[in-house]
Amino acid sequence: MMGEAASEQLDKNGCDWMKCIVGVPWSPEEFIEKARKCLHPKLLTSGLPPELDQVINKNASVCGECMEAEDKLKNEMSAPRRNILKSKRLCLFERLLGDVGHEDVNIAREMGEGFKLLGPVPKSNFFQRKRRYATMAVSELKRLAPLTRRGIYNSTVSCGDPEIDEAVYTVTENELAKGWLSGPHDFEDLPETASLTRRFGVKQGGGKVRPIDNFTEPLLNLTSSADETVTLHGAPVLGAMFARWLEVTERMGIADKGLRIKTVDLSGAYKQLCLADEALQDGFICVYDPVRQRPAIFGQVVLPFGSVPSVHGFCRVSSGLWKLCVVGLSIIASVYFDDFVFLSRDAATEHTSAILEMFFRLTGWATNLDKAVEFGLDAKVLGLQVDLSGLSSGLAKLGNTESRRHELDETISEVLKQKNLGVHEGQRLRGRLLFAESQVFGRRATVAMGILNHHIHVVQGGRISGDLVWALEMLRDKVVRGRPREITHRMSRAAHLYVDACHEESSEMPAGLGGILVFPESNKRRFFSKMMDATDVALWNLTESEKPIYELEMLAIVSAVDLWADHVSGMGVLIFSDNEGAVGTCIKCISENAVGNHLLQNLCELEERYGCNFWFERVNTASNLADEPSRGSDQDVSLGMCDELNLRSLWEKFGMHEIRRGKRKHAKDADGYEPSLGDVP
Repeated sequence: MMGEAASEQLDKNGCDWMKCIVGVPWSPEEFIEKARKCLHPKLLTSGLPPELDQVINKNASVCGECMEAEDKLKNEMSAPRRNILKSKRLCLFERLLGDVGHEDVNIAREMGEGFKLLGPVPKSNFFQRKRRYATMAVSELKRLAPLTRRGIYNSTVSCGDPEIDEAVYTVTENELAKGWLSGPHDFEDLPETASLTRRFGVKQGGGKVRPIDNFTEPLLNLTSSADETVTLHGAPVLGAMFARWLEVTERMGIADKGLRIKTVDLSGAYKQLCLADEALQDGFICVYDPVRQRPAIFGQVVLPFGSVPSVHGFCRVSSGLWKLCVVGLSIIASVYFDDFVFLSRDAATEHTSAILEMFFRLTGWATNLDKAVEFGLDAKVLGLQVDLSGLSSGLAKLGNTESRRHELDETISEVLKQKNLGVHEGQRLRGRLLFAESQVFGRRATVAMGILNHHIHVVQGGRISGDLVWALEMLRDKVVRGRPREITHRMSRAAHLYVDACHEESSEMPAGLGGILVFPESNKRRFFSKMMDATDVALWNLTESEKPIYELEMLAIVSAVDLWADHVSGMGVLIFSDNEGAVGTCIKCISENAVGNHLLQNLCELEERYGCNFWFERVNTASNLADEPSRGSDQDVSLGMCDELNLRSLWEKFGMHEIRRGKRKHAKDADGYEPSLGDVP
């Protein structure tokens, strides 16, 4: 009892009491230690929920662990790899990919080790499986290296255009300044088994010169084998994104279907990744120096674009970034090499932009700030013009950019004017048309491209034929000058169409047509059954075939599509027929039979007009639903509603009189020569 410290007091009732303190006081140091463990009652973080506190500590722990591992990893790298990858968070990238369950579990480690240029390409377990075989052993390449190296060095001369020579060398000097190249090196100092790749320039639209490193010339690409093919999100995936969004929002009854679009491309792309140390001797390039007027040799430190393994390596990395955006961040996105496309609801665009900016900064990837755009209703990506202004009401448009259209229009018009197309010019035109053609509905563009291929590879260029005139005019009018591709919610839906025809001369009604339209989702059906007398058969058998079953099978297909075009507009349509000839004609989009070819052209026009996506398959006769209707059976209620088919009006509608008059589809050339379409591959 501490008497002196105690005191007597009177309570409010007048009673006396004593306060007594019992215990051994802490020393000052002991008190400080105890106080240190206490929390400030009014501290800002004291009110933090325990769940949130746990998440914050977990993230801080991850960052700490990754930073420590990152420092160790970078310290173990060679100087060239460390310089190129200094901004990359490889350990964090690996951990994030593991969190989202990415199939390519080794990509972050391989980024740190650098990518090779020779031999088998590592598997990603993410891309589509497709075997590519090497045609040369690495040992054989090394044996031939001195010979090919000398040949490429001696062949590196001026291209004849000083502007291109200077532009290519300027790009090379800039790459050297950025640390992407080493050198210059003397030819005599190159390793005995080193490979040398020639760099040349290609002038693109707008006068821009692009340097090309040809890794096939020194035989490097011949040593590469792969179990996979790189899967890119091109225009079809872009269109599919819009179609799926419209289909889902339509099904869920969401009135406002609007989205905004934003593009992001990685600065330098391949130049942000490095070669493996052992691959440095395989990455020497030889470029013409216009000042010294002699070849100059530099060593590649970063991934070159023209190498098969480097393309695989880079696309594996960009696919990993895409997987993190889609699965980890729940952002609608696609990727094509280094070009990313992002979609966002209007209300979330600022939030999504901030997340994306932080994401690329966090993973250490530089983006092209000079090409940066905000979320909007339109965008230019992959040579396409994307228009989402009508998306709110259910329509997206995807077409070729104005500059691409204008360039192709001028090129094709000049070829038609000159009436001549060489092999080299034809290959360049074909390359430009291939991408543009994919934005057009229908299959006639495919036939036109086949005729162009025939002129390049079989005819070996020269004076253009009547077929090629038609093909180029068709490509110009449909591909270049045609309207953009329109995408609606119906493009995510499919219908099945079964067709059949019969022909039995001994019968009173010697022929018949049948068709059944099936909607798989609801199993709703419609059908037609049309018997034909001898007069009807003769009307359509303009080639006077002894057994016109092929012509009748083609008529069944085209008649069914025409009859139900409004029902399948904008949809995918699986067309089943048990006639191999008719199915083959529709797939190849060409026929030697005049009636078959004419009906085919009508089918193509219907496909383009109604924006359908046709796919043709053969069905066994016993499994063909349309077999019975083609023989006059129209009483089966399971076939659905019966629609009437008027063959006389179709004869006029399809312009069959043009065959009777002997009108030909393709114009003859100036010499009166018209090659057979059957020769076109």
